Order: sequence, then C-alpha cells, then structure tokens
Amino acid sequence: RFDENGQLSSQKIANLILASLASAQGRLPLERNSSGVEKAASAVLEYMWSSLSTSPTTETYVEYIKCLEGADPTLIAERAQKVFDAMSNGTEFEGRVLPAANISVYNSLIQRWAEAGVKSSVQNINSSLKPNRETFLSMLSSISLARGAGVFDADYALSCIAPSLLRYISDINSRWYYRFYCWWFGACWYYGYWLCICWYC
Repeated sequence: RFDENGQLSSQKIANLILASLASAQGRLPLERNSSGVEKAASAVLEYMWSSLSTSPTTETYVEYIKCLEGADPTLIAERAQKVFDAMSNGTEFEGRVLPAANISVYNSLIQRWAEAGVKSSVQNINSSLKPNRETFLSMLSSISLARGAGVFDADYALSCIAPSLLRYISDINSRWYYRFYCWWFGACWYYGYWLCICWYC
C-alpha cells in the first residue's frame, strides 16, 4: 500500500523485509543452530505490533513462519503449528490475537513439517481453506526431505498430484462449457431473430 505521498507504507516495508529474511532462511542448511534470521524477524514483528502506524497481517505470518530456525526441524514445525493453530482458532498467542490464517499460512506450515520429514494431507486442512498449487508442491517436498526414507512413495505422490490435476481439468471443462453455452445462446438468439423477421415479412 502507498500513502498520500506515494511512499510505501510501513506495513509493506516490514513484510518485504520478512520476505527477504524468509528467502535467506530457505537457502541455509536445515539442521543448524541459530544464524540470526529468526531474531531479526522477531524484531520486525515486534515493531509492527508496537507501532501505531502499522500492524501484522496474515502475509506477515506467512513469512514469519518461514523464518523460524533451530537445530531440530521437528521442534521448529511444532512452534509453527502453534502459530497456525492460534491464527485458525482466533486464540491468543504470546498475549496477542493474531490475524486469521489462510491457505498461504498453511503452506508455510506444511513446508516446515516437510523439513521435519512429516507428510501432510489435504484431509487435514480446515474446510475454509482451499488448497492451491503451492499446497501440493509442499506436500510433495516432504517425500524428498523425509529423513531415512529409502523408497519413493508413489501412492503418496499420486495423492498429492491427483487433486491438483483434477481441479485443473475441472477448471478447463468449466471454461469450455461456458464458452459453448455463450456460443449456443448467441446462435439461438441470432437464428430466432432472423426467423422472426422472415415470418413478419
């Protein structure tokens, strides 16, 4: 968002900083000690909560979850789960009511679980959240990130791919049906119009 002078708002700048930190975090090794990314992200988050000119948004926590770090990916995922649960349930987290969760927050969460080698399922998603392409990609990544996995789980991969593919096919069919309906209605109207003229003449 921009203010009346065309400048980026504090909220937008803060979210961009968090996105940059999350991007840097994604390029670092999984099992390692703190590198300062989460500390910096927490400072940005605290500024947003304490500032009178801005406040955290759902997008803020999409990036913040990606910034969590530690030596144990499972513990990181559990911390991310607590943030997501608070956002989904509208309960307080560290004394604050967080913005409502959306599918992007869920995608960040299942990516953290994937890093811990835990498979996620679309059946576990709240009915109000609609899975998207990123959701299924995050689910697929848990196969390659699973620790100690020696065999590719083809059934699980198919369960990730099939819903996305079926939704894509359904969208295509819907668009073609709409186009056919418009053509059919237009043709009928055009033919009926000229039929009326001929009959009148």
